[in-house]
Amino acid sequence: MSPFASRILDKAPGMEALAVSLARNTHRLRGRDCFPTETIRLCAQFENEWPDFPKNTLAYYVALAFGCLTTAFIMTQRHAAIRRIESSNHSSRDRWLREIRSGEAFATVGISHLTTSRRHLSTPPVQAYRAVHANKAGQAARVDQADRVDNVRADGERWILHGSIPWVTGAFSSDYIVVGAVERAPTENSEISRNSDAVMPTPAHARELLFLLPTSTAGVKPGQGMELLALSSSCTDEVHLDGVELSDAHLLHGPCDNVMAASQSKSPTSNSGAGGAQTSALALGLAACAIDWLDTESKNRPNLKPYAENLVNAWEGLYEKLVSIEDGNPPSDSNALRKQCNDLALQSTQAALAAAKGAGFLENHPVSKWCKEAMFFLVWSCPQWVAEAHLCSFSSMDTNLQ
Repeated sequence: MSPFASRILDKAPGMEALAVSLARNTHRLRGRDCFPTETIRLCAQFENEWPDFPKNTLAYYVALAFGCLTTAFIMTQRHAAIRRIESSNHSSRDRWLREIRSGEAFATVGISHLTTSRRHLSTPPVQAYRAVHANKAGQAARVDQADRVDNVRADGERWILHGSIPWVTGAFSSDYIVVGAVERAPTENSEISRNSDAVMPTPAHARELLFLLPTSTAGVKPGQGMELLALSSSCTDEVHLDGVELSDAHLLHGPCDNVMAASQSKSPTSNSGAGGAQTSALALGLAACAIDWLDTESKNRPNLKPYAENLVNAWEGLYEKLVSIEDGNPPSDSNALRKQCNDLALQSTQAALAAAKGAGFLENHPVSKWCKEAMFFLVWSCPQWVAEAHLCSFSSMDTNLQ
């Protein structure tokens, strides 16, 4: 192991064996047929045994991404689901958490449409209707207790979910999805409520909800995984909901005005929303791969040494800023830190490509893989202010985030 790699893993004591194992297996993740189920269980087991988790979560993410960005990304989505469940007061919360944390079940999130994805659409991608039925007099009435017991379950009112959840990681391989939805006016009978083409009235002020959706529920249709520029083995895809029936037994949060804020954990590193610290940690983990390669290469090519040293110093500076968040010292401008970590991922991987020359342009070369993975940070959980800062940089315009 190189000196720089040792320095990275020394920052997360106890993680060396896991990171090395991930690094050995990452080259096998070559498409959507390679979802790393066993690796996820290995990481879950490690988390249960590692005394520094979740205290040093950001160091953990950096080390994971240094070993395998695909696995690290999947784990962020799993942890986002866990945090949303943790922040609920649901009576089944502890049972769900035991199942997920043990690795017995895999949970992921479908919440990007509440923060960054498809926000321009006039119709929310996922809508939830509180089901009602017509009574004998022909008047709309909420499901009464007898009907609930006979036809639904004795665990609350029915909710009918329609739409398409974008960007669900591990869509086809998940057991649970923490899904966000926008509340719509109730339907008058079950036949209408199951008609996905029905035009439903929209309340003047629509509220939001979070459900824990078992993927075995009727009407849940996950995609097999999209072919992406990188990280295709994360099996990220849409999940279509065709009249999916849930009850209050699956309602984690809401209805409320901003369910993402209402379900947020109080931990300083728990921001699973757009631009969270975990995203920056993964960018630094990927940057470390390219910097480590360049630093190792410079031992035999002295002309590369000053470039490698500059990148190492830049990495160390950003790492210290990032982990200070866990000590309760967040940076004065978290948006700038996110962009700087993205920039380092892009710059270091391209520097490695320039040093690798033609060999690095081959599909099976690690530098080629890292260059493609670096592009991921321009689109994943990238809030508008960070995206615009990148556009300013790329077009040589001034920006106050530089």
